[in-house]
Amino acid sequence: MDLSVRWYVYFYYFNPMTGRMDKKWMRSFGANRFKTKKERMEILNSAKLSVKELLEEGWSPSDNIYPNKSVSVTDENEATVLDTLSAIRLAVESKSHHFSNSTLSTYKYSSRLFISWLDSNDIGGIPIEEFTRRHANRFFNYLRERKSEDGEKLSITTENNYKTMVKGIFSWLLKEEIITKNPLSGISKQRTKPKKNAPFTRSEFNRVTEWLKLNDEYLFKFITVITLEFLRSIDGCRLKVGDVSLADDLLTVDTKADDRKRKILVGQVKSILEEMDIASYPDDHFVFTHLEMPGQWDRSETGRRDYFGRRFKKCKTALGLRNELTIHSFRHTLALDLFQTFKKEGLTDLEAKMKMLPITGHNSLSGLEKYLRSIDADIPEDYSNLFSLKF
Repeated sequence: MDLSVRWYVYFYYFNPMTGRMDKKWMRSFGANRFKTKKERMEILNSAKLSVKELLEEGWSPSDNIYPNKSVSVTDENEATVLDTLSAIRLAVESKSHHFSNSTLSTYKYSSRLFISWLDSNDIGGIPIEEFTRRHANRFFNYLRERKSEDGEKLSITTENNYKTMVKGIFSWLLKEEIITKNPLSGISKQRTKPKKNAPFTRSEFNRVTEWLKLNDEYLFKFITVITLEFLRSIDGCRLKVGDVSLADDLLTVDTKADDRKRKILVGQVKSILEEMDIASYPDDHFVFTHLEMPGQWDRSETGRRDYFGRRFKKCKTALGLRNELTIHSFRHTLALDLFQTFKKEGLTDLEAKMKMLPITGHNSLSGLEKYLRSIDADIPEDYSNLFSLKF
């Protein structure tokens, strides 16, 4: 197949002026930005299925053709304006090919909420060119009043993520010449104060681990495994039986920085996994699930992560812990403890950080240094006796 020409999905439909099937609808769905046959076919085959589904649901280009003054209209490539719902679905389908599994799960959830809102508010049927910033602001106002599963309003960060998603959809529509201008251009995100990584104090760490051992042993095992391996909660939720090699003391996991990262299986983690008898389960079973044993779990990665987060919240409530403490705080605490231990052994800052790199899994020294600053690992020793002035 010739990659130098324009690829697209097309079909002919009824022309009431001639009484023949001689009108042509065609869209490239961004496929021509890719340079291999495999990539183009993957996008266009998926788009073809989406277009077919829309046609089977009753959509017809002849119902909503509007002149598009920024594009010359010819018999070969007639400019077509879709209704809002159809256009959004096509954009979502095309953009979905460019995300990792974890991002894709979140993106699909967010876009489904947007599509559902459009449909329930009678906006989905209007021509996409008539969708305005006012419509978008109505959706964002709806988000501000919407509550999560915990009964709390969505955070500013979550609202900003929705804005990014919607703006991205309309940017794609503009690039594909389905619309002539982006109604969300210039909409800014709300300013947020970044959350600082919060480690436990030694006293808090001891109280929490004791509570977990007595009240939620399974959560304690989950936290111990991800913390000693320096994984995020969502990394632990991705871990499958087939990712663990007890014989080789290795585990392989998808992380934020790497698609497949191999890590050493430390002794305490290996003991926990052997105690769970994971070797007797199929490779495609998740190691940690709501069943408190390896198994299948038909839920998004975010949903699985939040499940363990809600279990930990019970511990926080019972002990009256600070709000900023999370499951991630265990990892921050161990990183801080490791750095201070190396310093007490006489290593310089650089030597301590270089020794930490393969343990924490950071891909660069600068990344590790930024992380250590975020958990205040550089707090100096008592310097009050160094002043020449006295209070």
